[in-house]
Amino acid sequence: MNLDLRFINHGQEACSPNHQCGPDINEQYKIYYIHHGQGSLHSSGNSYALGPGHGFLIYPHQEATYKADESIPWTYSWIVFEGNDADDLLTRAYLSKEHPIFFAPVNSWFNTFAAQFDQTLAKENSMELASCSILYRFFSELLELSTSSVSTFKPKERYVQKAIEFIHDNYQHKIFIAEIAHIVGIDRMYLTSLFKEILNTSPQHYLHQFRMDKSIELMQNRALSISEIAHAVGYKDPLFFSKMFKKHWGICPSAYRNKKVKKV
Repeated sequence: MNLDLRFINHGQEACSPNHQCGPDINEQYKIYYIHHGQGSLHSSGNSYALGPGHGFLIYPHQEATYKADESIPWTYSWIVFEGNDADDLLTRAYLSKEHPIFFAPVNSWFNTFAAQFDQTLAKENSMELASCSILYRFFSELLELSTSSVSTFKPKERYVQKAIEFIHDNYQHKIFIAEIAHIVGIDRMYLTSLFKEILNTSPQHYLHQFRMDKSIELMQNRALSISEIAHAVGYKDPLFFSKMFKKHWGICPSAYRNKKVKKV
């Protein structure tokens, strides 16, 4: 299997009390794993109290703030990566902007991945290949972890996860919430109530947010016109797409590209 997945960097830090990162926005995916200590994460309007064995994910272009505890500050490792297949792999691991947390026991493989990346630095002739190998191992462990824990999902969470997977696979097409509910096998109103209960958002808003995030990713490719990007994320009318983009991001697509995207 050839995956578009690239290692960028990694690190480990023993944070001082109340050490805070953010609010900031990254250009790549970033996963943290907490070895010991405590802290908190604030992202996508939600707050999480985290401790040893917890991991958390920050998506590209997602604003997030994370802070070490005052009494027992955390020590964590992180890995930064990018690639077109990253989002699908994270979805398979039941991770998303709305569900950015996973748990792996502190005696698990995740406790050692930073040290393994450190060892690749000594491999002058094969450092890139060795780093890629560990990144693949990281995702393999993450998927195995999600597979072993998926049986603990409540029925409500399974319905929502199935709806999310459908959205991720079909966002470029015209989608009706009733269609998603039919695929999932429940009533449209019930699906909406589950999204609000579990994700604190509606299916329609989740779809809109996902399309807006994808449009930002596609905007990096200057070979694509605004009209092509609009069609690629499910908007057949480029003018309507531009209106929704500006309403969501506070800037029109062409202005965003001129301001944010580097010219080659």
